[in-house]
Amino acid sequence: MDPATNISSPLKSLIPYISPQDAAIMAYPPNSLPGGRNVMAFYGPMRVYEWGPLDGEKVFTG
Repeated sequence: MDPATNISSPLKSLIPYISPQDAAIMAYPPNSLPGGRNVMAFYGPMRVYEWGPLDGEKVFTG
């Protein structure tokens, strides 16, 4: 992959450097989408989300 075409995740490039007050007024605060994690995909890391009950089927989006 060409590093010039990669965009750094806000989880690494923004969130660690802003105040909790600034994070709270973001359009999508860091805690607005629970169930997120990074997985390695064919083209590199990808953020995915999983929703659903603890004991049942879940929805998985990426």
